[in-house]
Amino acid sequence: MSARALEVYHSWNQDHLVLYNPWRNGVNRIPYYSHLIVAHPRLEQQALQYALLPGNGPYEVEHARGVTFAKTLIPGDSRPGTAWNLRQNGRPPYDATAFWRVDANGARLLRFDLWPAGAETQQRIAMQEVIDRFRRR
Repeated sequence: MSARALEVYHSWNQDHLVLYNPWRNGVNRIPYYSHLIVAHPRLEQQALQYALLPGNGPYEVEHARGVTFAKTLIPGDSRPGTAWNLRQNGRPPYDATAFWRVDANGARLLRFDLWPAGAETQQRIAMQEVIDRFRRR
């Protein structure tokens, strides 16, 4: 991951902490990509399909020259969330965030993290609009 991508990623992780209402102390992110990709090799495609559905687009977006970074939320009780076992009996409920790099080559999943469920996010832009920004005309 590039230095700029890491900078955006870490900044957005700090911002994520204020998305809980009421604000919660001790909210921690769990890096989960390497764990989940073993059992779900289509994780990236499934996360992108979910992000492309109306209302599920990025809640964080930053455009830069030749690239856009985006972050989407996948609730644990959504179809992919339940397939990935983000809500298990007897365990705290989790939601997932997907951190994307979008450029002329399409969308690429850079990070996939779990967060305690309950962050209040709102789509800023449709994921398809982010992808279409780089389509050759």
